[in-house]
Amino acid sequence: MERIGKFKTYTLEECLEKYIGPIGTAKRDEFENKVKESVRAYHIKKARMEQTLLKMR
Repeated sequence: MERIGKFKTYTLEECLEKYIGPIGTAKRDEFENKVKESVRAYHIKKARMEQTLLKMR
């Protein structure tokens, strides 16, 4: 945690540990897998749109 003026700032890792859980726990692994799936889906959709295989909605 760091302070900028009167505000506390937190790293992404600090927030993930607090709200999702530490690395290696089942809940954190599930979250990480969902994030990876979402990123993959985004890239597939983007590639298809670039090749005009999928029209924008």
